Amino acid sequence: MSSSSTSIINPSLSEEQWVKHIRDALHHGIDIETPVSVHCVPESISSAKPEAYFPHHVALGPYHHLRPQLYQTEHPKLAAARRAQAALKLPAFDRTAGLLQAEEAKIRASYQLHLEVGTDTLKWIMTIDSLFLLDLLYRYKSPHIGIKEDSIWDDDPDSAVKDVMMVENQIPTFVLRKIMLQTENSMNEVRENEEDESIDGKLGEMLTRFCEGISPLRLEMCLPSEAIQRKHLLDLLYNLILGTTGPEAAQTKKNELRS
Repeated sequence: MSSSSTSIINPSLSEEQWVKHIRDALHHGIDIETPVSVHCVPESISSAKPEAYFPHHVALGPYHHLRPQLYQTEHPKLAAARRAQAALKLPAFDRTAGLLQAEEAKIRASYQLHLEVGTDTLKWIMTIDSLFLLDLLYRYKSPHIGIKEDSIWDDDPDSAVKDVMMVENQIPTFVLRKIMLQTENSMNEVRENEEDESIDGKLGEMLTRFCEGISPLRLEMCLPSEAIQRKHLLDLLYNLILGTTGPEAAQTKKNELRS
């Protein structure tokens, strides 16, 4: 990833930053246990045609969220976050951000590059972008709900969907699940990573419905409970195309998601 593509990652860490990163990883252990799930496109590939690998309409996650070229989508994303909060009956934004802050080490470990962004910024990036994605998944191809009223989708909806499926634009599934676990839940009570078949089924159905709707190929569909075991939306689509999202693969991923 070229340095001009984002303002919050820096592949050249100072010695002090490197020491802090290693200490935190050893202290929490999560960096070591959590596999990288959101990769970056090698500069040797992206440099030839960067416009093919960087989002043009909407940024999701810390790699591209703060790119000045995408600031114009911030207000529509906030509107989508509010819709998701209301439609999914989620707690207040501060509450959701606090839940994701508790997962900071795991979130950072999920991204290939070290994120040069503070705790507060990261938790709000993940909160707003995750809720935006949940709003899209909830409304996409729903019989009585549409997405075309959003300015993000007005000009070129196909390009906006392409942005959502870009390698560097992925939101880890465990983050979406963490938020969904708070659906219709008391604001004074935090649900952890316990079993919840109704929530898993709802999220899995949203994910598979979206993949089925955007894919030009016939997919080997899976159960919603299997879909949530994939690392993120792009990983799910990839495995649905290959037909490798089944009970055995899901069981292998299940333990990682619950840990």
